[in-house]
Amino acid sequence: MYQFNIVKNEDSSWRFELGGINLIVDDYFVKDEKHWIKNPAHAIAFFNINGNLYGLANQTSTCSTAEEFYDMMRNQYSYFQ
Repeated sequence: MYQFNIVKNEDSSWRFELGGINLIVDDYFVKDEKHWIKNPAHAIAFFNINGNLYGLANQTSTCSTAEEFYDMMRNQYSYFQ
């Protein structure tokens, strides 16, 4: 299980932060040492490099856990570093 910094947003969504990458999910639960996204199709991920914001919606790949979505986004993040 990744050690995300998890914050509840004003709109009741959740923000997972780790290593410059942010995930926004409607809701989640913890099971088997993973953060399971309750509505994966509504999850988004983003990061900021040199003032440019890059993002990805989970609609096409539907990662089921925050860990899977983070790993996918971390691969994208590494291209821009």
